[in-house]
Amino acid sequence: MEAFAVDRASGVVRWRAVGDRVELKSPLGDSARVARRPNGELLFQSLGTDGTPCTPLLCARPDGRLDAITLGTRGRYILDAALGDLVLAHRENKDGRVEVGGFAIDHEGRLLGRRGALRWTIDVGDLGAATTVYAGAGAVVVRGTRAVCAVRL
Repeated sequence: MEAFAVDRASGVVRWRAVGDRVELKSPLGDSARVARRPNGELLFQSLGTDGTPCTPLLCARPDGRLDAITLGTRGRYILDAALGDLVLAHRENKDGRVEVGGFAIDHEGRLLGRRGALRWTIDVGDLGAATTVYAGAGAVVVRGTRAVCAVRL
């Protein structure tokens, strides 16, 4: 896997991150989520046809490193956005309830790699399937097939 940042005006490659291997539980998937953090890191997560993650959260850093990061311990969270220094992600539980979480990704090297620490969660209930989460202007908006929920931060 390789990620790189290109200057929009000149087309010059500013930095490049290369990783040797990324373990996948299934084929790469049909869609992906991408977000850019304020510190310049690019976040990537591939999703399967059923909307579940096929890859861990992959983080390409401007110093050329590529890290695989685990989000959550009780289930797989789906990347939504970078919200300041936090990473916004959600998961749908088996009973249909949606849980939105803000993860802090540590910057220090650890023996087992970088980790995402859950800083806060919001249980927004069952909004229907195909959940999408948006953030901006001090609010998190969660949309399902049957309902919409907005939470002011």
